[in-house]
Amino acid sequence: HKGNINVAEMLFRGFGEADVIDQRALHEGVLDDYRGFVLNGVDYITDEDAQAVVKFVEAGGLLICDHIPTHNTNGEASAILKPLFTGEPQHFDKEVTVTYSNYGNGRTLLFSADINELYTAAVEQGEAYLRYLVKDTCRDFFDNAGLRPHIRTSNYDVETNVLLAPESAVLVSVNHTAVRQ
Repeated sequence: HKGNINVAEMLFRGFGEADVIDQRALHEGVLDDYRGFVLNGVDYITDEDAQAVVKFVEAGGLLICDHIPTHNTNGEASAILKPLFTGEPQHFDKEVTVTYSNYGNGRTLLFSADINELYTAAVEQGEAYLRYLVKDTCRDFFDNAGLRPHIRTSNYDVETNVLLAPESAVLVSVNHTAVRQ
């Protein structure tokens, strides 16, 4: 897989806030600080990290994934994450499907195509419909579960975020539009 920077960009624009965390931090309990998580472009995952993801969802976490990692980092087949995705696939766009599932107290959304490649192709080919469909699907998944950002603009081309510190808040806004607004 190529770098997944466009998924982060899509989340910033569609959701308003996102942190990028290193996969190696999963087993260190970093997911305890989050309600939602996107696992994108991961083919191999350690058994310990996969178990941390299962525990996260079971405890009420929200997971968006674009394919289920099928092997651990030793190259051995692994089905640890498979029980998280038991729903029925639904049509999304063209050959792409999405599957919504419940597991424990949490929920999952599985895309049948690589989210980064789907979103990147939509942007590069000027397919605004698909670009917004991917963003809206991810946004709605979190939104419908009660996970909302501190701030969000109604304009997809303006990215917003609030950085909170113990005694201050910083509003960050980045305008990606062709015309200054």
